[in-house]
Amino acid sequence: TREDILEAAARAFARGGFEATTMQDIAQEAGYTPASLYTYFPGKKAIFEELVALLAAEIFQTFDEPVPRSLTFRQRLELLIARQVGLAQKWRDAFAVFFAVRPDGDYVGGGDKGERLAGFDLYCRRFAQWVEEAASEDEMGGKEPIDVAYFFFGTAYAFFLRWLGGPAKANLVDMTPTVLDLFFYGLAGKPAASGGKN
Repeated sequence: TREDILEAAARAFARGGFEATTMQDIAQEAGYTPASLYTYFPGKKAIFEELVALLAAEIFQTFDEPVPRSLTFRQRLELLIARQVGLAQKWRDAFAVFFAVRPDGDYVGGGDKGERLAGFDLYCRRFAQWVEEAASEDEMGGKEPIDVAYFFFGTAYAFFLRWLGGPAKANLVDMTPTVLDLFFYGLAGKPAASGGKN
């Protein structure tokens, strides 16, 4: 029930923005009365905070899911990103709220910029830990795992925002090969000698 409410809240927030959305709006979207909603949450801020916590937990859980060691680093990274893309598509409405920015630069959703930057940093540090476990020094090109993580995040995040701002039917999965090619090979494309094995 709580997850149903969170999903409904994500849709309501995405449609009306965090500030304008009321508990009545969320209740209507979830198919509950406002009074019954208060049985589960004390208010919309609590709903938003639990939505953030749930999404963060699901994203971070992808780092702990097993990845076959027989795969190349690119294949392991592709599998990780596929798992995260699946969550992004499932929670698209929630992401639309989290990353909505007004023209004055303030976030529409709850939380402040400092909290969001801390969240990005936490994600990149956990990603760096995963990279250190998933890739050899050669596969990382001699770079530090944290640098690899931030560089990949920057590339992927740009495509993620492009997807988030595009039509609802857009598929983030379709962008993944381009992100991986840019990350591993840059603008020059795949080197002929590598055969695409990295």
